Amino acid sequence: MKRNNQIHFYLSDKEYEKLHKRITKSGLSLSAYMRHLIHDKVPQDKPPKEYFDTLKELRFIGRNINQIALVANSTGIIDSKRYDEQYRELLRLILNLIDAAEMPRDIVLVDDIGKQSGIIRGISKNTKEEQSVDI
Repeated sequence: MKRNNQIHFYLSDKEYEKLHKRITKSGLSLSAYMRHLIHDKVPQDKPPKEYFDTLKELRFIGRNINQIALVANSTGIIDSKRYDEQYRELLRLILNLIDAAEMPRDIVLVDDIGKQSGIIRGISKNTKEEQSVDI
């Protein structure tokens, strides 16, 4: 999608500092952060380095499991159905981990109190976890 429209607006020092902190925590650019908000999404904070290390290890384990299965399958000493179930479960866990740590949350204004206090809650579709953000 071509983006050729610019928006300029002013913030107080306090508003700018608050926005800058959130953008820095998310690891996104200002433009990407604002686009998430425009699409009713609450950007997540950037996960710590350990998260990416763990994800890398899980993917490595998944590849090893797949290689072991190929050898076991060719020799006929594997329960293919059980292996497939376990492998799908590993992939599901990896995707849930990614969703919980990286994917932006939908913005849901919960009630009149939430609207008045300026609280937006984001809820993950997969993990059903809630994240509150003061606005």
